[in-house]
Amino acid sequence: VTATEYEGLVTKGFAAGATDYLAKPFSVGVLLARLESALRLRHLVNATVQRERDRSLLRRMLPESIIERLNGGQNLIADHHEEVTVLFSDIVGFTELSQGCSTAALMLMLNELFSAFDQALDRHGVYKVETIGDAYMCVTGHDGVGRHAERMAAFAKEMLEACERVKPPFMS
Repeated sequence: VTATEYEGLVTKGFAAGATDYLAKPFSVGVLLARLESALRLRHLVNATVQRERDRSLLRRMLPESIIERLNGGQNLIADHHEEVTVLFSDIVGFTELSQGCSTAALMLMLNELFSAFDQALDRHGVYKVETIGDAYMCVTGHDGVGRHAERMAAFAKEMLEACERVKPPFMS
């Protein structure tokens, strides 16, 4: 709300992020209607941002086809697949490693390693099922795309290359 009618200041206000403009003298009814409109818009933006965060989290946990089925109202999803390839990896010596270094250093190493694995997933058409501690489990073939064993082998090779790059934390 301003008493000025100088167009330059109004333009400057919008450039700074203002979403509305009301000159004095103003009608209380118009002011309240504009405030209600701004609050509805804010609520809509917040809901949209939250919905996108939720969808992003779901994308990290579930295949897109499952998300679509859940959004379509299907509650129980249990599919049968004739052929899949499953990879389960575990870090050899992890227990000893975890006893000899700080938790923070260990978590940084796991994060770096699993982030490298995660980046390779899409390149090979692999879906991550779960990570628990130092275990990493993923699958191919569930999506009907062929050559799933070859894709998994290429992914596993890239996992080994990541293991060579990521250095274990210093032992105390």
